[in-house]
Amino acid sequence: DEIARRAEVSRATFFRHFGSKGEVVFRGHDCGALRRAVLARPSAEGDLLAAAGAVREGWLPTLEPRRVARQTRAAATSPVLRGLSHDLDHLLRGTMSQALAERRGLAGPDHRCVMVSSVVFAAFSDAVNTWVYQRRERGSLASAVDRSFAMLRELSVEFVRQSASAPQRSG
Repeated sequence: DEIARRAEVSRATFFRHFGSKGEVVFRGHDCGALRRAVLARPSAEGDLLAAAGAVREGWLPTLEPRRVARQTRAAATSPVLRGLSHDLDHLLRGTMSQALAERRGLAGPDHRCVMVSSVVFAAFSDAVNTWVYQRRERGSLASAVDRSFAMLRELSVEFVRQSASAPQRSG
């Protein structure tokens, strides 16, 4: 009702053009741009670096930051919109997993492709939420993504360093 009121149309008119409010809030994500960005990464890059680079340099520039902020805030207000946001996240992760598999010459995503996609989109989600909800870290969405990916690098280095010195468990 609020969306229809703000658009200055009746509820019936609104739903004649859109199947749901979720269709309005979450439309317009270009999965093709994400796929192309992954496939365009240099072949010498490993999966994680390629996926993060594809998000930061190829896909993120296609997003409109104010719209991302509105979508994030809207999802926090409604279980239905949270579900749609989850579905979108699942679609983006699947798109990236498939593109990583294609990049590696696989018929479909393996566990590595799925794990890389999950890690990269967890960092992206952290960046969006930090950018939207923590005013002290405002800046641009791109700078928030850069900070989250920098933290991912730090955590990865720490994990490798500590794993190398930890006693090995037998399985």
